[in-house]
Order: sequence, then C-alpha cells, then structure tokens
Amino acid sequence: MKKRFSIKIAGLLLAAAIMFACGSTPTAEAQQTKQAATGDSKDKASSSLKISTSGMKFTPETLNAKVGDTITFVIGTAHLATRVDEAAWNANKAASNGGFNFKSGTYTYVVQPSDVGTIYYVCPPHVSFGMKGKIIVTNK
Repeated sequence: MKKRFSIKIAGLLLAAAIMFACGSTPTAEAQQTKQAATGDSKDKASSSLKISTSGMKFTPETLNAKVGDTITFVIGTAHLATRVDEAAWNANKAASNGGFNFKSGTYTYVVQPSDVGTIYYVCPPHVSFGMKGKIIVTNK
C-alpha cells in the first residue's frame, strides 16, 4: 500500500511539473506576437527592422528607419557590411569611414541609428558588382 501511495504522489508531481512547464510563461516569441497584434509595447514609435544578404544584394537595398529603431543585419557567408561615406558609396569603393564593419557569416547585428541622415554601406568583396545599401534615417 505504501508503494502504491508513493507511485501516485510521483505521478501527481510529474503531471504538475509538465503542466507548469507547458503553460506557465509565454515565450519571448509569443510575447512579441502579442505585442505586434495588440500594439502593446513600451515604445510604440520604435521598430525592429532587418537587412539581409541575397545573392549579390542587400535586401532591402534601401531601408527607411527612424531614430531609435533597431536594425538587425543578417550577413550571409562570403559577405561583409562595411559603413562608408557617400563619396565612396557613389564610386563603388569600400574604404570604411570608421563606422560599422560586420563580418561575413550567419550572424545578426543590431544597430541603433542616432543621427538623422543617410547611412551608406557596402560589401567590400562585391561592391564592384553593386552590392551596397543605404539606410535613410529620420526623426521619430
């Protein structure tokens, strides 16, 4: 009888643990989905934006953003994203202006633009093929 009682208690504890693990706390993804659906976020004016690589292009090639937005760069294998000045961008040159210089790979980088204006960037190995992009940053 004592053994049967122990098995029942163990079963109840296991069931309680499973119920707690499966439904007690929403995941970060579920919270983000809820925020997107309800508009419930701490800073409704900020957005999360994404720039990625596709073939020999950045997608999108031109991104509109507001001061305070979060921009995630997803740089594919064999590519880089190096910030350059407007003259280098127009001339398809890859000389860095001292800004970001993201390495190739499948990493995500987050940038928060703090200045109004245009951020120019290129993929140095592929800039001669036109692999470049720009972020047009405006006030909120």
